[in-house]
Amino acid sequence: MSTVANRFVVARVLPLVLTWCLAASQGAHGGEFHFTVQDLPDNSAAWLPDQVVIHRETDLRGGLLFILENPTARTHVFFVEGLEEQMVDENGVLNVRPLRVTIAPEETIRAVIATEPFQEVHSDRETEFRFFCPLHRGDRDPGGTIRIVHLGGTIRMVP
Repeated sequence: MSTVANRFVVARVLPLVLTWCLAASQGAHGGEFHFTVQDLPDNSAAWLPDQVVIHRETDLRGGLLFILENPTARTHVFFVEGLEEQMVDENGVLNVRPLRVTIAPEETIRAVIATEPFQEVHSDRETEFRFFCPLHRGDRDPGGTIRIVHLGGTIRMVP
């Protein structure tokens, strides 16, 4: 291959291939949701955002991943009633356990969420889960909400 042809490949084709690879790897991860804990003045804590909507048809395809970040000086827990985390044990066996993740100060954890229970839910229903930090939950704190929905139909523009 000539020097001119090599330069063409490097200048034109390589960026296209890299862009395609990046896009393909991004799509393979499925739904990715970020949560950050925040200490509150009354010594309680809150996970933000406090409301998350996960669409069954798009966000669950390819898996579901929660990125949990603790920028505070205290250890916190991310607990979701009714959801399960997928774990691989030391023998390489895939297991699930209730979603209760302890996060040390200045730590970020990636939790893979089991999506099998949502595949059997009827498409016209909505499922809701509550989340909070059980270590620092305030007395009046309702926690946050994760809703898994399927709206169906087509998006239409209304004039």
